[in-house]
This record gives sequence, C-alpha cells and structure tokens, in this order.
Amino acid sequence: WNWKDVDFASVDPQVVAASRQLSMSIVDTLTQTARAIGQDGDFRVTTGWANRGKGDLWGAAQIMRDGQEVAGFNRSDYKDTQHYMQAVFSATMDAFKTFDLPEWASNLVDDTKKKIDALEGDKVGEEAAALYQQTSQGIVATLNAIKLLIDVFPDFAGATQDTVYALAEAMGGMDNLNAAYAGYIQNFYTADEQADLARKQVESQFAAVGLAMPASREAFRAMVESLDLTTEEGRKAFATMMALSGQAATYYSIVEQQAAAAASQALENAATFYGQFT
Repeated sequence: WNWKDVDFASVDPQVVAASRQLSMSIVDTLTQTARAIGQDGDFRVTTGWANRGKGDLWGAAQIMRDGQEVAGFNRSDYKDTQHYMQAVFSATMDAFKTFDLPEWASNLVDDTKKKIDALEGDKVGEEAAALYQQTSQGIVATLNAIKLLIDVFPDFAGATQDTVYALAEAMGGMDNLNAAYAGYIQNFYTADEQADLARKQVESQFAAVGLAMPASREAFRAMVESLDLTTEEGRKAFATMMALSGQAATYYSIVEQQAAAAASQALENAATFYGQFT
C-alpha cells in the first residue's frame, strides 16, 4: 500500500508485486526445508508495508503453517523499507524453529537470527536478505546432501544428520567428505557395485522432488520434452531435471557399458561353444 497523509489509501502495484515476490520466496524456502527433512507443510506468508508520507512507514508480516501462525509481527513502525525487511527475515528465521531440525541446523538458525537482529546502517534489509539466503540455501543443500549419504551409501546407513555433519566438519566440509568418499568408492568397489550405487543415488534425488527416474537416456529426454514450460510446475520440473541431467547421464553410461560388455561376453561364450563342434 502507499499511504498518503490524507483521508484515503491507494494501492501501489509495485509495492503489491514486491510484497508478493517476497512472500512467495519465503514459502518456497520453507517448503524446500520441510521436504529435506521428510515433513509436510502448507505454508502461507503475508507481508505488507505502507508509506505514510511522513518519512517512515509501518509494516506487518504473518507466516502460517497448516493454518497456524508460527512467526511474524503485528503492525509496527519502521524507519524505511530496509528496516522492515530486516524484521521480516528475522521473523522468517523464527519460522525455521518450527521444524524438527538436527542440532547443527538449529544452531545455524539461531546464529543467523542474532546476526540479522544486530545489523545496523542504511543497508540492513539487503544485508539481512543475504544472510537469510545464505543460511536457508545452505541448510537445504546440506540436509539433502547428508540425507543422500544416509539413504544410499552403506557406510552411512543408520547414521544421524548430526553424526555425518560432525564428520564433514572434521574433514573440512561436505565437499571434502563427498570427494574423499567418492574416491574410496571408485577405488574399492566393483564396477557392478558402483553402478548400483549410482542408480540408487539418482533415484533418490528424483524421489526427493517427487519424480520417478526415467529408465533410459531416451526416456529422460522424452520426459524433458514433454514438460509444459508455460506452467510453474513444468518449469520447476525442468529445472530439477537439468540439475540432475549430469548424474543421470553418468548412470546411463554405466548401464550402457555394462550392457555392451554383457553382449560381448555372450558372443564370446557362443563362439567358444560352437567352436567345440568345428
């Protein structure tokens, strides 16, 4: 809204659009976090602010999950939109506390909220947004990476999120852990075992976004070409398949190589068999 110092209020389309974009981005992040820890949640976020024409503004925010308010604040006065945004992202970190997060993620949420609340200056909204984005994306990415290790790889079966996170920290981060473990798999697992793990890994990533892994390279391409990019659902599915295309291609290559090797071995065996009669 754009509140004038008169007896009426007028709606500013740019403010409405910005408010909607902000709300939808928060909904997407909360939904992704819920999925990463195997939880469901119907999130609704309402944000809005009004310029009263007196050099400041008022704003409010409400974050709901399954019909219950989990975070937000009532109408309050703010110096400018930067300080309002700071309050919104601080409240959003409170919403993360409604999840049953592992200890490492809960600590990260608490630390980020403290940093957001302590911000000062003319760019507090932008700085709060950067902190929020870095933390929320980092949490989702790390939750998914650890879940993949636990679900797919036998050495991590039965481990907790916090156990794997502590191991990763001891090795200098998730990237180092993944690289070292990938080297171990390559050097000490048979080709058949590696192929089976590659299949499980890609299947798990497809399942995480509600998609079934195509059975072949041709089927993967056909699925991509069938997506309706004029819809939000189609665009999200396209983005997901592009992100997974490299890993899927690696798996299909392994399968194709195995099929070729099996065919070659079958021909060799047949030649040997018939050679006994010539």
